[in-house]
Amino acid sequence: KQIVTVLFILVLLLGAGIFSVFSQNLDSLKKLASIAKEQKKSEYLLKIANSVLSNSPQEAINYAKQALENTPNDNKILFEYYIITGDAYKNIGNYKKAVSNFKLASSISDKTASLQDKGISYYHLSDVYNITSNYEEALKNVYEDQRIFKSQVDNKEWLANVYHLSLIHI
Repeated sequence: KQIVTVLFILVLLLGAGIFSVFSQNLDSLKKLASIAKEQKKSEYLLKIANSVLSNSPQEAINYAKQALENTPNDNKILFEYYIITGDAYKNIGNYKKAVSNFKLASSISDKTASLQDKGISYYHLSDVYNITSNYEEALKNVYEDQRIFKSQVDNKEWLANVYHLSLIHI
């Protein structure tokens, strides 16, 4: 019984330590965002949005919107905005809005001619289509993603993620 109590206390302390580090990093990003100039401020706001995405999807959407309002004509910021917002809507369970945002991110990647961004869009679309049991679209998107990243020899980590996702879909 004493061992269980000691283990429980250790787990609580470890969890508190991890949360404390996360909280400090988030606070640091918020401070940097408050003093940074346009482009950098948007980048910090997007990092904050990514940090809170899993636990607070609506808060992530709000930070992403602030980044977009700060730098509305930057395609890199716009792409990240749509990816983060799509992920947030996916986490909330609003799959229609998630798909819409991921498709908008895909269209931005067409403008910037970024194959990697295009692949990322396909990856996220395939994930949502899988969740919603639209397996035909999920497979179509994961195969496009694989096609893109096979051509990007230097991006083996992302290709491994794509293959993992395709195993889930198949």
